[in-house]
Amino acid sequence: MTASESWLFGTKVTEETVWQQAKSTLRDWVAGDAAKKAVWHATQVLRLVFQDQGPQQQQLDGSGYLHDLWCLYIAALVCWAFGYGTAVDVETRDEFSAENAEMLATNYLRAMDVPTLGCVLGVPEWSRRSTRGLLECVRVRIGEMDMGGLLNGAEDVLFRLVEENGEAVKF
Repeated sequence: MTASESWLFGTKVTEETVWQQAKSTLRDWVAGDAAKKAVWHATQVLRLVFQDQGPQQQQLDGSGYLHDLWCLYIAALVCWAFGYGTAVDVETRDEFSAENAEMLATNYLRAMDVPTLGCVLGVPEWSRRSTRGLLECVRVRIGEMDMGGLLNGAEDVLFRLVEENGEAVKF
């Protein structure tokens, strides 16, 4: 799903029923156990890049290989979807600006740093929704590499999600 438009992984969706089915599938996924597993693993990957300085960081450092950057993009989308699958009336408590994106990303990753999958739902909903800083950090990392093509689209999606506080896609 692409923010503010009817695109699914690079394909323009022209039939409303297909678009509605995709949104329904996303809602079902976010509510299930697979989403908890995905967000737990996604935050592990993102911590390797944005927080940890251990030996594992050498394995995925977002340093410009397409697969590294694509992993960061997918991990960021997983975090966003999981957060926006919470109650729609939950407000985030982050005061977002480009200058404090790294701090907000760190706060999000710390909040989501739980020991087991079962603890993921124990993270307050407002923390789960506070993904703007993380999305911005991933967007900047992708943009710094200037690889074009597929990653330009990824950068555009992240930009829209950040600028519209994730409200661009209603699911």
